[in-house]
Amino acid sequence: RRGDGDAHGRGRAQPGGHPGLGRGRAAQPGQELAGTLWRASLPIDAPEAAPGAAYLAGRGIPPDVAARAGVRYHPRYPDAVHGVTHRHAALVFRVQGADGAGVAIECRYLEPRPDSAKGKSRGTKGGGVFVALPGALDADGVTVCEGPLTALSMAAGGYPAVALCGQKAAPWLARRLALRDVFVAF
Repeated sequence: RRGDGDAHGRGRAQPGGHPGLGRGRAAQPGQELAGTLWRASLPIDAPEAAPGAAYLAGRGIPPDVAARAGVRYHPRYPDAVHGVTHRHAALVFRVQGADGAGVAIECRYLEPRPDSAKGKSRGTKGGGVFVALPGALDADGVTVCEGPLTALSMAAGGYPAVALCGQKAAPWLARRLALRDVFVAF
């Protein structure tokens, strides 16, 4: 069996895509690049990922919380500004769909250019969430956040949290969280 790695996308990726992509469905636009960037990134607890771990620590997010959430570090994540590609160190977050398969990645640049966004997405992020605390989607009292760093901050406090990686929830999320206590942190 070709493995997808664990629940956070660590381990072997399916050929041609993001970890967990390709399970009975065609790759969506951007997923090929998402898979390439994901595979080129490092687990946040790798020694070479120290700049990313330091960035998270500066925001009060312990390394073990980030590692359990599957956060990764990319030393040269691409950013196109005015037709020129720049490369920045970035944190990389796996966005999963309703079935747990990866659908996109979201990044956060450690030091974005003044004329650039703080981060960039690849894949179909509107189809999923970043899970900051394993099991959060099945917990009663889950906190829904806009961004991964807010969700990780909640997880650092022991609160089950997920991030939309934007302001629009995936259609399946309301059904998944129905009849449970849900908190919102934006």
